[in-house]
Amino acid sequence: MQGKDSSSYQCCPLPIIVINQNGMIVSVNDNIEKLLSAASDNLICKPISQVFTFKDSHIDHSLFHFSNGSEVYARWRENSASAKTVRFIVGEVDANECLWLFVSEAKNWRDEYKNKNVEISRLNRAIEGANIGVWEYNIENKEVIFSEKFKQLINLPISYQLTWEDFIDIIYQGDREIFQRLFHEHVHNSMPLNFEFRMAVGDELKWLQIKGEIFAKNQKPISSMGSLVDCTQAKETLCALNDAIESKNIAMEVGNIGLWRAEIDKNGYWQWKWDDLANNMFGLPVADKGNVERWMETIHADDIEEVSHTLRTSLVTGEVFTQQYRAIMPNGETRYFISKGKVGQNLKGENCRIDGIVIDQSAIHAAENELKKLNSQLEAHVEQRTKELQQSKEHAEKANQIKSDFLSMMSHELRTPMNAVIGSLDLLTTTEQTEDSMDLITSAKTSAQNLVFILNDILDVNKIEAGKLELEDTAFSIAEILDNVVKVFIPVASKRDITIDVYEDPSIPMFVNGDAMRVRQILFNLIGNAIKFTNSDKDKKGNVKVEVGIVESNQYVSTVVFKIIDNGIGIDRETQQKLFMPFIQAERSTTRKYGGTGLGLAICGKLTEMMGGRIGINSVKGEGSCFEVELPFWISQESKALDVESLSSVKVVLAYFDQNIETVQNAFQQFLTDAGALVTPYFYQQGVDIDESFDVMMLLAPKYDKAQASIENLLSKIEDKSRVYLIVEQAFIDDVKASNPSVRVISSQPITRVQLIETIKNFWQNSFEMEFEELDLGDLLEDLEEVEPKKQLKDGVLVVEDNPMNQKIIVKQLNKLGYECDLADDGEQGRDYWKKGNYRIILTDCHMPNLDGYEMTKIIRDIEQEENRKKVPIIAVTGAAMTGDSDRCFNAGMNDFVSKPVLLSDLREVLKKWYVYE
Repeated sequence: MQGKDSSSYQCCPLPIIVINQNGMIVSVNDNIEKLLSAASDNLICKPISQVFTFKDSHIDHSLFHFSNGSEVYARWRENSASAKTVRFIVGEVDANECLWLFVSEAKNWRDEYKNKNVEISRLNRAIEGANIGVWEYNIENKEVIFSEKFKQLINLPISYQLTWEDFIDIIYQGDREIFQRLFHEHVHNSMPLNFEFRMAVGDELKWLQIKGEIFAKNQKPISSMGSLVDCTQAKETLCALNDAIESKNIAMEVGNIGLWRAEIDKNGYWQWKWDDLANNMFGLPVADKGNVERWMETIHADDIEEVSHTLRTSLVTGEVFTQQYRAIMPNGETRYFISKGKVGQNLKGENCRIDGIVIDQSAIHAAENELKKLNSQLEAHVEQRTKELQQSKEHAEKANQIKSDFLSMMSHELRTPMNAVIGSLDLLTTTEQTEDSMDLITSAKTSAQNLVFILNDILDVNKIEAGKLELEDTAFSIAEILDNVVKVFIPVASKRDITIDVYEDPSIPMFVNGDAMRVRQILFNLIGNAIKFTNSDKDKKGNVKVEVGIVESNQYVSTVVFKIIDNGIGIDRETQQKLFMPFIQAERSTTRKYGGTGLGLAICGKLTEMMGGRIGINSVKGEGSCFEVELPFWISQESKALDVESLSSVKVVLAYFDQNIETVQNAFQQFLTDAGALVTPYFYQQGVDIDESFDVMMLLAPKYDKAQASIENLLSKIEDKSRVYLIVEQAFIDDVKASNPSVRVISSQPITRVQLIETIKNFWQNSFEMEFEELDLGDLLEDLEEVEPKKQLKDGVLVVEDNPMNQKIIVKQLNKLGYECDLADDGEQGRDYWKKGNYRIILTDCHMPNLDGYEMTKIIRDIEQEENRKKVPIIAVTGAAMTGDSDRCFNAGMNDFVSKPVLLSDLREVLKKWYVYE
């Protein structure tokens, strides 16, 4: 390179030739040598017209007249075999009055065309490989061209002649309108087209992305060309990712939780990052986000050493990082934080990252300080009134204890006679009875049990107030509960001329798990209220409907709905809103007219809530009410074992005369089939005979007056009418019995699932009973007495009970179960009997004069320990009405308890469990 400022030429990245005003080349740079493949010595000091051939032969003298940036083309003369066309861009004239020419190669158009074709071919292959469809829309004639890949993306054959209208029609209807609007804006206003839409491709709804660009000629749009891409997977992934991120961000923001992390870079240094929320917590400017040194500077001086040590330990050992510390904010405020982090490892098992959270606990700390301050003030205030409050506390505790003792004693005193009543009835059920007498005994027993449940209502108020109400979880039958409750109210309803209708959904599980006593308690209150507030007069007959159905059910849980509907006095809207509060009646006069404490519905509401259900009311003043209770129950796993087919193989004909009662007929058919019966439904038609091979026929004719002629015609064809049950409404009972004395008549108001099955079961069993008094069994009985000696009762049972009636009942119950016992009148006598005898089990009342069951048990346990005697099982026979009674029994040293009233089944189970055999 020669000439002045040669270094400037050499520093330029472009090939440069410098000429003077005579057109003589005075300087070139190294880039010219590379471009022209010629040494600079062959160029310097030569006229530029000898080196290059210009279109105009005199252009070398006029180069100085071209404006800055002008382009001039020429051919390089040397080496014609590789002659090149070059382009000069005229530069500026420098201080030496020389002109700079920037040189570049001007490619041949054929080469460029060839290269362009190669590039286009590669581009097409790339587009095909990228699964991109291409389209072009002619704006003038609205013709469109689609590539093969475009048609493949929308599941059309390549040969298909697809038009733009066809394409629009197969777009998902919800996206079609916006697609057309955006495309219209694209074509007419040259707006960019970039839109995601849905299209049904085969059986799948796909997401597609279309892009387009307008091409114009003479500033007039002539066509739009673009691409189509299947973005279904990306869209679904993005949606899932956005949902996850949004959920995470919301959770973090709501919880005021910042995120931080650190990982080792390729040089082995820990690089720290944290989010904006964490950075705001630290009080750092945005520029210091991720600057761990600046973060460390904010930590309180007394905490910095512990934080650093804990963090280093976690990074080295991989232990979980957990640290509470203080930080000083730029405004001098002290804030309290807790940070937690988990260390991660690479494939080599090396600790390479840590991810964690930071939570600002300043508000909690401030609240704690404020609480401490308030506590200090309160303590000072309380200290001044300690004596007064202590005295009030003692009075309150004494009054509460008196209340609890009174309720417990009341429970005991009430349960004591009820124990005798229910125990006697329970024993009666084990003796031979007629069908009517057994029904009376069962009703009396059920009524007595429900009287105990009423007592429990009163005691439950105390438990609810104390928050000590507990629920049981045992297997029970909803059908049996419903039957028991309805039986109690049939006499009451009949006396007041009120009918009760019951409908049970056949799909209700036979056995569920839950608290049977509480379900009975709810139904007892609701049905009792419905009857109480319903009347019959000449204008309207009172009616109460009980409907039990299924809201939803699966193999584990069934939600059962109980509806109790009446046409009574109804309840206004204002009262409905507070009806489930204690001591609330519909109106002040209600208590005077109808009686009651207003506790029933409050208890129902609380019990329903505790069982995870809901209770509601829909009522119109003067028209009636509908109480609805939904309760979820676990389906009992013992169902198969408990659900015995009590009507196995009994042939039952279920005849009906009105298709309007087909729902009831279907329900009865399912009830009987589930019980094992072989049921034949029969819709009566004149002239159609019936097969008399049945065991029992049930005629469903609630509206007897409308079906009387058909019933009489059917009965005339049946020889043995004792096998026929006629089910009619209560109003027709007397007339039907009078006109059909040989037919068994049942009221359909109500008839429950249990009653239906028990009716046929009792008839079927009684039909096989033999009249033993008609047979001469004297010799046989004498032989049996010789072969089978009288059954020996098991001894070793001590009963400690102060009530003579209860003594009598429990002795009979034990004898019935195969045991004999000794009787003690109180705890002192029971202790003395135990000392002298060798008893295998002790059954003791808890509340007795002289020495109660609790103290007697403690004395026995102390003697057993002192004398190293074998422990005798001691079972409490108690009301267990108050929460804590069972705990008191166990704390006294008793092994178990059985609640009064004592049933044979309960006593059998406890003896089976604790009676010690030798």
